[in-house]
Amino acid sequence: MQKIIKKIGLAIATFILLINSLYAQNPDLILTEAERDSILAEYDQIFPLWGKMAIEYGFDLPFPVGINVNYLYMDQGIDIGNLGLSSGSNTTQPVDFIKFSEGRSTLSTVNARFDLWVLPFINVYSFIGQGNAKTKVSLFEPIPFNSEVNQKGNYYGVGLNGSFGISEYWLSVDVNWSWSDLELLKDIVQGRVLGLRFGKTLPSVTNGESLSGWVQ
Repeated sequence: MQKIIKKIGLAIATFILLINSLYAQNPDLILTEAERDSILAEYDQIFPLWGKMAIEYGFDLPFPVGINVNYLYMDQGIDIGNLGLSSGSNTTQPVDFIKFSEGRSTLSTVNARFDLWVLPFINVYSFIGQGNAKTKVSLFEPIPFNSEVNQKGNYYGVGLNGSFGISEYWLSVDVNWSWSDLELLKDIVQGRVLGLRFGKTLPSVTNGESLSGWVQ
């Protein structure tokens, strides 16, 4: 955990060092002086830190606290083919006397995510969830045989997202660390995911909304 805290601290420090050169946005989307004055007149939020400064620069900030609940269900077939057998160092030979019918794999998971904009360009979040997986495989030659595996597990994690832009272009960097406790595994499975998005934002022709496109 100490290593993760150090990595998060290093990432935050890097974003802070970059902010002076990256504190810009699409001039077509910048708040007008009247809009800035109207927001600042009633602004009393603690987070994000430097929020007032960002608004003075013309940024329209989102609500700093977020809660997101997701549910996913997946059902897909499993096709087992092109089988081969080998012993020792012998070359694998294809076999056709072992045949499977189509297997099925189902997965369902529900999770909740909580996030906070600590700085105008840095969002920290945590998530927790539970998953259920079932896999069924049926052998019908040379002998009929069915195998079914059911597994439940809990997972949780923390993450950090940095977002900043230059003119109409923007860059988003997201990294998270997760831990999965699966009932059929002895040890907790650790994971780390890094995601990058580079995009461009253009104003919409209706209602003052904006439109974004990106690659990742």
